[in-house]
Amino acid sequence: MPDSPQKQTIDIFQQLNRANAIVQCFGMANKIGVFDCLRRGQLTGTQLAEQLKLSFRPLELLMGQLCETGYVEKYGDDYALSMLGKMLPEDYLDLGDRYWNQLESWVRTGSKTFDPQQSLESTEYAIQGAALEWMSTPNAMDLIEVLNLKQGGDGIRVVDLACGSGVYGAAIGYHDQQARVFFVDQQDQLQRAKETAGSIDITDRCQFIGADPKAYRSQFLVDLVVIANRCRCLGDDQLGQLIQTALRCLQPEGEIAIIDQIPEEDHWNLDQTTEALSVEMRTPQGRLRTREELSAVLYANGFTEAMYRDLKSAPATHGVLIAGKKPGQ
Repeated sequence: MPDSPQKQTIDIFQQLNRANAIVQCFGMANKIGVFDCLRRGQLTGTQLAEQLKLSFRPLELLMGQLCETGYVEKYGDDYALSMLGKMLPEDYLDLGDRYWNQLESWVRTGSKTFDPQQSLESTEYAIQGAALEWMSTPNAMDLIEVLNLKQGGDGIRVVDLACGSGVYGAAIGYHDQQARVFFVDQQDQLQRAKETAGSIDITDRCQFIGADPKAYRSQFLVDLVVIANRCRCLGDDQLGQLIQTALRCLQPEGEIAIIDQIPEEDHWNLDQTTEALSVEMRTPQGRLRTREELSAVLYANGFTEAMYRDLKSAPATHGVLIAGKKPGQ
């Protein structure tokens, strides 16, 4: 039986209230030094209060809230940072305050706070994305399942286009021990992909190509082109150029796989509306496109009708569009 309108109204209010409380508590804990202390090792509530010169009871309640977020864990009387707490770069402990503070100005004027000619790679949005690319690993494993790639397969050839840290190409290379993976990105962006490949010992089957992904011309044809978390960062002309690059790389039976947040038209969720605001506010030309829009771009640039699949692992906000080349392309 569906919830009554009254219950739905109460639930919405409680969700908003909880979300605000979490943000306020998280920001205060960061401001007063709780995370800095715990980064140096586990501490009891008493030790934390003494080191930070805080009142014990309010701190105890604050720590209870932080434990519920999953950022802090408690073992007996000791508090410690969780795995996320240890891995999240300190620069992002403000949960985006430094850019969400720009929202009012952008909504009022439509003007962004950076040079519209600024390169995408130099934007704070791209820099943050690079720092958090490790979070894509579960989705990369989902992609292997969606593509039905065989373990120890017959040597698929893959281009990871605009690869960044190369999480998706590396996952495929690790899964298929005969695969050849070609990582393509601007020269100053390739080091992250080299580190990713080196960390799982597949470098001998990889090639790292420094080139503008939108203008790259391959000297060979491959079976699969992967483009991950890039399409939403680009303007329409730039996106068309990137898709054309993918088309040129593929052999006649090859496929393109676009991994991104790809909402269904008229069925957006909170993660997607948040990202839509963020990417348009923080990049020169980026915008979040629907499945229908991206499918149309693929079709207009030489690909068949696209098939969409969800990538279900955390953060469970991404999906993949898969399409083949039209005959004769």
